[in-house]
Amino acid sequence: MELRRLAALGSAEAHGWLPGVETITPLEVLGERVVPEASTI
Repeated sequence: MELRRLAALGSAEAHGWLPGVETITPLEVLGERVVPEASTI
């Protein structure tokens, strides 16, 4: 995972974009999969 590599290099913050944010599905995926994984770093 790219976030793990960046964290290993000392990064404490990452920015990105969320295509299709006008629908709820991308936000659900972000909340269900990305946030929990990122919290383990």
